[in-house]
Amino acid sequence: MQIHPSDSLLRETFQDLASRSGHPLRDHLDRCSRCRKRLRALLSAYWAGRPLDYDTALDRSFGFVQNWQRIYAKERAEAQGLFSALQSHPAGRQQLLLRNHPRFQTWGLFDLLLRQSHEQVFLDTEKSEEWARLALVLSYYLDAAVYGMERIEDLRARAWAFMGNARRVRNDLAGADQAFETAFLHLRKGTGEILERAVLLHLKASLRRLQRRFDEARQLLQRTIAVFKETGEQHYTSRSLVTMSVLLHVQGEPEKAIFLLKEAIPMVDAALEPRALFCAWHNLVDDLASTGRFMEARGLLAKVRPLYRQFPEPWAQSRMKWVEAKISRGLGHYQEARVLLQEAHGGLLAAKLPHDAALVSSEILTLPVR
Repeated sequence: MQIHPSDSLLRETFQDLASRSGHPLRDHLDRCSRCRKRLRALLSAYWAGRPLDYDTALDRSFGFVQNWQRIYAKERAEAQGLFSALQSHPAGRQQLLLRNHPRFQTWGLFDLLLRQSHEQVFLDTEKSEEWARLALVLSYYLDAAVYGMERIEDLRARAWAFMGNARRVRNDLAGADQAFETAFLHLRKGTGEILERAVLLHLKASLRRLQRRFDEARQLLQRTIAVFKETGEQHYTSRSLVTMSVLLHVQGEPEKAIFLLKEAIPMVDAALEPRALFCAWHNLVDDLASTGRFMEARGLLAKVRPLYRQFPEPWAQSRMKWVEAKISRGLGHYQEARVLLQEAHGGLLAAKLPHDAALVSSEILTLPVR
C-alpha cells in the first residue's frame, strides 16, 4: 500500500540533518516522483536565505535520504526471512518474539504483515485478522525516534482498519464497527495525511454498504474518489470506482455500475493487483447479466475466463459459477442454473462467506421448477 508522507513528516526528517540517522522513507521516494518534488521544494524553502551553498546543501540533504533509503531497503529485504521465522512458531509465541527480540522490530516487517493481511482477506479472514493484529503488536515496539510517533499512529490505524475489513468480509459487522472506530482514533493522532484517511474511508464504505447504510457509503466513496483523483492515485481511484460500482449494483443501478467499471478497468495495474482486475471484470459480467444483456455477458465471461483460472480458491470459483448461473437463468437454462447455484453455495460456505452463500440460497428458491 502506497501512502504519501505528509509535509510535516518530511520537514521533521530534514530540519535537523546533523542529528538524523536512518529513516524508512527510501523505497517510497524511489517510486514516487510527486514526493521527491515535494521534498525538493521543502528543502529549497529550508535552505533559502541561509549562508550556505545551495547545491551543496541539497547534496547533503539527499545524502541523508540515500542513507536511510539503504536502511529501509535492508529492512524490506530482511522482512521475508523474519516473516518466515515468525510463521514457524505458534500464535502465542509469535507475539513474544515481536515484543522481546529487536531484530523483529522493523518497519519492513510491519509493512509485510499488513500486506499479508490485505492479501489474505478473501482467502482466510481469520488469518488476515491475525496478521493485522500481529502488526498492531509490533507497532508498539517500533522505535519512535527513528520512524516518528505520528507515522506509527498512522500504521496502527491501518492495522485496525484491516482487522475491521476482515471482520466485515466474514459478516461480523459489530466487530468491524468497533475496529474502524479504534482505527480513526489512532488516525487522529497521526500525521493528518489525507491519503491515509481516504484509504480508511474506502474500507469503511464497504462496511456501510453491507450494513445497508447506502447513503453514507456513497458519500464516503465520493470523498475517496475525489481525493484519489486529485492526488493522481490511479491505483486507489480504480479501487474506489469498483467499490462504488458494487454499491450501485446492490442499489439496483447496474447501468451506472457498468459505466464506472469501464472507467476503472483501464486504470488497474494487472501486474500489481491481479485480484483487483479479476474483481472488476467479474463485476462487469455480473452487471451486464443484471441489465438483461445475457449474450454480451456470456461473451465477456468467455473472454476473461483465463483470468478466473488464476484464482482457483473457492471464493473466486464460486463467484464465477454464481454469475454463470445468472446468465443461464436469463437464457432460460434453469436446470443448468440450479446446478451452478448449488455449487456456488457450497464453495461460498467453504470460503467462510455466509452472507454471499445466503444470497445464493435465495436465488435457488426463486428458480422456476421446469
